[in-house]
Amino acid sequence: MAKICKTLATYREMIKGTGISDIEETTSKEKLLGIVQLFEGVNDVRCSGMIRYPLSEILVICFLSVLANADTWVEIERFGKAKEAWLKTFLPLRHGIPSHDTFQRVFGMLNRKELQKVTVEYLEGVMEAIADTLSAFDSTPEDEDDKREYRHLSMDGKEERGTGRKEGAKDEIPNIQTLHIYDCSNGICLQSEPIDSKTNEIPVGQSLLKLMNLKGCVVTADALHAQKVTCKTILEQGGDYVLGLKGNHSSLLEEAAACFTEDELRKARKSGNKKSPFYAEESDNAHNRAEKRSYYMLKARHEPRNKDDIWEGLRSYIRVEREQKNPATGTKRTEIQYYISSLSDLRLCAGMIRGHWGVENGLHWQLDYTFRFDENSTMDRTALTNLGLMKKMALTLLKLFQPLLAGRQSLRVLRKMTAWEPETFIPLIFRSFSKEVICHTLMFDNRPVVES
Repeated sequence: MAKICKTLATYREMIKGTGISDIEETTSKEKLLGIVQLFEGVNDVRCSGMIRYPLSEILVICFLSVLANADTWVEIERFGKAKEAWLKTFLPLRHGIPSHDTFQRVFGMLNRKELQKVTVEYLEGVMEAIADTLSAFDSTPEDEDDKREYRHLSMDGKEERGTGRKEGAKDEIPNIQTLHIYDCSNGICLQSEPIDSKTNEIPVGQSLLKLMNLKGCVVTADALHAQKVTCKTILEQGGDYVLGLKGNHSSLLEEAAACFTEDELRKARKSGNKKSPFYAEESDNAHNRAEKRSYYMLKARHEPRNKDDIWEGLRSYIRVEREQKNPATGTKRTEIQYYISSLSDLRLCAGMIRGHWGVENGLHWQLDYTFRFDENSTMDRTALTNLGLMKKMALTLLKLFQPLLAGRQSLRVLRKMTAWEPETFIPLIFRSFSKEVICHTLMFDNRPVVES
């Protein structure tokens, strides 16, 4: 049976609290020069005769500042000036540290797609090294069918609440909306696209999916993206889908709900012990409540009324019953939701439905809580999006570094620790996920632990 790829989760669990191996360390300067070389690949669009600060210096200072708890342009400038002596050990800085206005202006001029390509390729290279190393330590025998793993991609929008302005009923400026495609398997935001005020998430999502290679991926999204064109696009790019259903497709929702009669639900429950069941359940306790989730799957029997009513690749309907109980009050609440999918593996789909919240918990919430994204009042869409790419890259690297620390440290605390001792922690972060260190960390039991 196919399963969901969980490289990031597996890595974090395997090295939790183990510390960094005591192997021969690459010098701090060499590790930091690697980041300088990374950003040298971004094209400088400024007028050549008017450049005072090299683009790579601006990008490196900004990224290291973001790692070290700087969230606004002013804080980025302050970090640079406070740590100028250290930065000069690997950056020329012939003209010193740029002003906060310079940082914002340059980020507003950068090609967003080019910067995104550079950061995503770097992070994917890191995760590929981790996956290769983990596979070398995995000696569990598997059936041929069990070897196949699907990457889980979640598509969801986010509102940047601090970017709008209320200047009267006619002159109100709405908050910037951004659509994200987040790789839940690896903890990487693959696409970040601002949504123009004249359109919405649906066409933006479809255009992003057309640019991606989705082979071996399952795309999940809420009911807004349950569109025939979206399903067709995902399949054409080699992927599969699990999409929510709500009233925006009332006829298909009614058709799916009508299939799950009491007789069909009873038959599905009897299949629960089979290798390919049509019923599965799970339960857990969180937020002071107990939740039980029951998943049912039936083969889709959709008969198109006309050529415009064709849902490409539709193979199954899924019914999810969520029963929540508050132990303190004894109150119960039951919620039923329906999904459509191009897959016929219920356990795989159940994992995707449950894991879809990874884009909220692993990305959106962290951006707001850890990186204070909603407090940024930058109205320049390009500058805000490019700064967001830096924060998303920093978020992934901090997630990789976090389990190596002794004690349970939140990402927010880890950023503060990095701000207090950037000369120590920043080189350590870049060193910790190299293939050599990962291999040694997994091999040896007696390792020195980085004390917090």
